[in-house]
Order: sequence, then C-alpha cells, then structure tokens
Amino acid sequence: MKIDSDKIEAYLAEKNLTAEKTASGLYYIITLEGTGAKPVATSTVTVGYKGYFLDGAIFDQTYGSAWAQFNVSGVVPGFREALQLLKNKGKGTFFMPSGLAYGASGAGSIPANTPLIFEIDLVDFF
Repeated sequence: MKIDSDKIEAYLAEKNLTAEKTASGLYYIITLEGTGAKPVATSTVTVGYKGYFLDGAIFDQTYGSAWAQFNVSGVVPGFREALQLLKNKGKGTFFMPSGLAYGASGAGSIPANTPLIFEIDLVDFF
C-alpha cells in the first residue's frame, strides 16, 4: 500500500490539495460539512457519487438526481469508511489506496492494485 500512498500524495501535491489521512490509509477532504449525525455500518445511505482514477478517467457515477441507495456494510472498505466520515447532507472527496478499494483482484473496468478517487454526496441515510 506504500506505493499507493506515494501515488496519492503525488496527486494531491500536483493538484495543490491538502487532505487528512485516517489510520487505515484513506485520504479525504470534506468539501461540505453537512449537519447532524453520521451513518454507521448498518445504515442505508442515499448518495450521489463519482468514481475515477488518478488520471481523471471516470469509471462509475450517478447522474443528476438519480441517487444510489445501498447499505454501508455492502461496499468496499474505503467507501464504507468514507461514508462514516460524512455528516448528513455532507460532501467529500476520498482517495483510496487499492487495499481499501478492489485490491489485487480489481473489478470490471478497475484494474488490480489501482488507487481510486470518489467524490461522495451523502444525500440521506436511515
């Protein structure tokens, strides 16, 4: 994961961004604080998101108000952790080392061992 951290830190430096880093290695920037509580692992969330690679190529996203809804525990570890850092109606950008994303196996159009970026808008949760 060190190589992923190096790639993420280089990306942040190139874009002149300052991010926080969690103990797990997830980097994040809260872009809209939101209010109230944060979801937990058993919450169902409604989100808008955009997932892309460090080169800017988008691999998945919601469109307009066509939000996605799912259980927090049903997503990759980095996305799960990201959701639990957001307050209701909050937004953030999250930089995930591959070990917190799809790891050595990859998924669909996401190659193995690829760090990812997600912009997440927490619309609601229950």
